[in-house]
Amino acid sequence: MSEAGDGGSPSLEAVRALEERLAERLARRSATGAALEAAKEEAERIRAEAQRRGQAAAAEERRRALAEADREAAHIRAEAERRAGELRAAAAARLPETVSVLTAIVLPPAAGGEER
Repeated sequence: MSEAGDGGSPSLEAVRALEERLAERLARRSATGAALEAAKEEAERIRAEAQRRGQAAAAEERRRALAEADREAAHIRAEAERRAGELRAAAAARLPETVSVLTAIVLPPAAGGEER
């Protein structure tokens, strides 16, 4: 404790000590608050970067899926065109027979021929 000659009483010294502790506590809180704010800013930066990367990855995956769908559609179209060509060729090959059958149905039998 202080003596009367040093300019302070024991009560005054106790108040000064309390004030110093309060000032230290406020300084720690301020530093903690600044660290917390910096951590929040860093977390937001990381979140924004993750979102950007996720969107870029999704766009790339969508591009790949569309390219694959285009390749598959081209293959299906080519196969359909090939099959249609086969059907046209088969129909053309049977055209004389078809005309003969239809002619027999539509036209009456020739004189002296057998009737159906």
